[in-house]
Amino acid sequence: MAAWCRQLTPEQPAAAAQGIENWFEAVRFRRRLEACLSHLDLTLNQWLVLEGTRQVIVEQGDATSQLQVAERVEMNEMTLSRLMRGLDERGLVDRSDSFMSPALRILLTNRGEAVLCRARKAIVAQGCP
Repeated sequence: MAAWCRQLTPEQPAAAAQGIENWFEAVRFRRRLEACLSHLDLTLNQWLVLEGTRQVIVEQGDATSQLQVAERVEMNEMTLSRLMRGLDERGLVDRSDSFMSPALRILLTNRGEAVLCRARKAIVAQGCP
């Protein structure tokens, strides 16, 4: 037995085993979500960015910034910027200059709203949540 295993209390292996099982369940959940989104040509991260953008816009009642979306979906700004650029190129979001700050204003387009709606329906229909 490894030295670190001999130093564990009786409760620690059970907690570790539960943590590992939770991680495996998260991986299975991610795969189910990816399967639900694949027919919409969306990755899980693209969907998270769209959903996070929608949530922030609804809360604020106006356009948002990439920083606010990055904070909402707990993603680093560089990764989010790359994803947001791709969503903009596909016409799912609109990134435009702000008059008030150097940050871009982010809005969901009608097409983005429609794709997000179809994604939610696919996720619910497949029992992903």
